Amino acid sequence: MNIDERITSLNEKAAVKRKRLAAIMQDIEKKKAVAQALTAEIKGYEKNIFDLEAQRLLDKLKSKGVGITSVIEAVEAGIFDEKSCAINSTEQKTQEENTDEISSSGKTVGNA
Repeated sequence: MNIDERITSLNEKAAVKRKRLAAIMQDIEKKKAVAQALTAEIKGYEKNIFDLEAQRLLDKLKSKGVGITSVIEAVEAGIFDEKSCAINSTEQKTQEENTDEISSSGKTVGNA
């Protein structure tokens, strides 16, 4: 095979690869568009979920007679701070455990 034939052969191989690459790139672009559309839909669902959860919370607070101003004041007072919540949660669990403990004699032990 002479040089001209080798060049022609390599050009043909390159043309086949370019065509294959173009098809793959087109497929990738289509998949990117689908991925972007799905991402947008998911974000929409997540926003709707957040809105519904917020509405559920507001409804629950209203049913208990708690207004948004009271919630804001509680947050500003630090009632929902992580450390405070952890302490309250631990205290509540301890009280529940004490209430639920039964001694070997069958008598309730703790705060019950």
